[in-house]
Amino acid sequence: MPTYRYLCPKCNTIELHRSIYDVPLVRCPFCSSGVIQVLTPPNIAAAATPNKSGSVNLINQTEARWDKDMPAYKRLRADGIQPSRIDGAAQIESQAETRFEVESGSLHPGGAKQIESEIAKGA
Repeated sequence: MPTYRYLCPKCNTIELHRSIYDVPLVRCPFCSSGVIQVLTPPNIAAAATPNKSGSVNLINQTEARWDKDMPAYKRLRADGIQPSRIDGAAQIESQAETRFEVESGSLHPGGAKQIESEIAKGA
C-alpha cells in the first residue's frame, strides 16, 4: 500500500498507509483537525522493478570492474598504446608481451614468438 503524508496543525506530519482507492483525508484521524495532503514522490527501490533491477546490477558490476581497470587503461593510453576496452585492462597490462596483444585485447598463449611466426607464415 502506498504511504500518504499529511500536515496537521496539532500533530505535525502524519504518514498513513492507505489504498489508492480511499478518499483523501480532510480531517486528522487522531485529533480531527483539518489536514493538508503533501505530494511526495513514490519510494520505489530499483530491486522492486524487475525490468530495471537487472540493468542496475550490471551497471554496478561494470563500475566496480572499471575502478580496478581504469588506472591501467590510462597508463597504457599515456604510453601511446590504445587498449581495445577498459574491461580487463589491468590483466592485459600485466600479462601482455606485445603491443598487438594490448590493442587486440586478447592474450596469446605462445606470446610474442608465436605471433611473429604466424605473421611470417602469412607473409
